[in-house]
Amino acid sequence: MEAVTGRIALASLLAVLGAALLTWRPRGAAAGRAAAHLTGLGIAGRLGAVRRLAAGDILRYTAHGVLSFGCGYYLFFYAIQGLGVSRAAIITSAWPLIACAAGIVLYREALTWRKAAGIALIALSVALVTR
Repeated sequence: MEAVTGRIALASLLAVLGAALLTWRPRGAAAGRAAAHLTGLGIAGRLGAVRRLAAGDILRYTAHGVLSFGCGYYLFFYAIQGLGVSRAAIITSAWPLIACAAGIVLYREALTWRKAAGIALIALSVALVTR
């Protein structure tokens, strides 16, 4: 049972606001179509359509799974040992920051004011809980 200090509460709020800014999409935006499409195929029992995906797309989905789930969970449980549960849990909110940075670097997405503000808020939340 860890105490929730004012700093932890503030870090939690900043992380949520930062993630909201980073993942906000205007109505009708095409973001997330591929993942939604795969989810829909799975629900409909039509995963055989995955065979029609391009090899590069399958490789990207596989890499995402290995990095996000495999490495991510390993690092999360490792962080719990040194930081405690409440601090480590807030650090997991950094995933939108990492995804945003990858989009900017790998896919040449534009760095908007919302993304910059979201990055700053999440970085501040992580800094608050790790000091």
